Amino acid sequence: MAISFLSSQSVSGSLTVSSIANATTDTDRFLVSDSGVIKYRTGAQLRSDIGAGTGSGDGTVTSVTAGTGMTQTGTSTVNPTLNVIGGDGLTAAANEMTVDSTVVRTTGQQFISGNKVFTSDTDLRGEVRLGGTSLSPQDVVFITMGASSTETTALMMDGNGIITSRNLGSNAFNSTTIPTVGNGTFTVTGNTGLSGSGSMTANQSGNSSSTLTNTDRGSAQAIYKNFTASSGGTATANSNNDTLTIAAGTNVTTVRSGDTITINATTDGQGVTSVATSGTVNGITLTGGTITSTGTITLGGSVSINNGNWSGTDLSVANGGTGSSTASGARTNLGVVNDTGTP
Repeated sequence: MAISFLSSQSVSGSLTVSSIANATTDTDRFLVSDSGVIKYRTGAQLRSDIGAGTGSGDGTVTSVTAGTGMTQTGTSTVNPTLNVIGGDGLTAAANEMTVDSTVVRTTGQQFISGNKVFTSDTDLRGEVRLGGTSLSPQDVVFITMGASSTETTALMMDGNGIITSRNLGSNAFNSTTIPTVGNGTFTVTGNTGLSGSGSMTANQSGNSSSTLTNTDRGSAQAIYKNFTASSGGTATANSNNDTLTIAAGTNVTTVRSGDTITINATTDGQGVTSVATSGTVNGITLTGGTITSTGTITLGGSVSINNGNWSGTDLSVANGGTGSSTASGARTNLGVVNDTGTP
């Protein structure tokens, strides 16, 4: 039921309206409180009260301030421009931000220069190279931990491939603590069979060399280097490691045992294989049997000379003969005559 009040009503407490119906048309009325008195304002009045615009919904920017890492163009225009600026290793492009090679990436191959400090443990699963040289476990790498010559710490790789620092003692890299080297002279001089000489100092700044030349390659030593055969000329050693070959000939073999070479004659059925030692000639006998290797030959009997076995020149008078083979020649030689008185 609707209740109408003909005069103003005052509510000292709270007024609760449990339900308000939705207006189906634009009534251009907005309830407001004016010092506790309920009144209404039109839409135009309400926009003016709150400073809202009257356009199609686009407002006017009256102030723009760029934040950290940005720049701006204009502060009160309708379309101000905000620019993202690049930084160390960052470049602003049209639609993206890019990083250059100075930024360490987590993937891909990259060359990094300058000093890098890792504040926690670093696990290197791949190959470690220093100065282009590949390192393996148990390699010892000495690297000063700073530029000072009085550094005492170096890096070392243990058998598990873990690089750790190690204290090497006071002034480990200070050249002033390295013992000095004397400046003595080392001299090289050739001796028998060697020519050339040279000298160098122990504390020299550059490289030095000395050359010794072998001037006697065996001629002054008690060795054979020429071998002459009955035919074919002379065999001469061409080096101190040359080989002389002893070849087997006809019915000859050679065999080596240790440092000894033996020359053997072979038996092939040619030549004399046995000697018969029996028989008698002019009263002289020969005994001993048939000899095939070794044996004894015996000569015996008496010589029997007669006209049948005589041969040779006439025996001279001085040796008991007549010096002639005729009777007259013999008489003449003996100085006798026959019974007729003639020689």
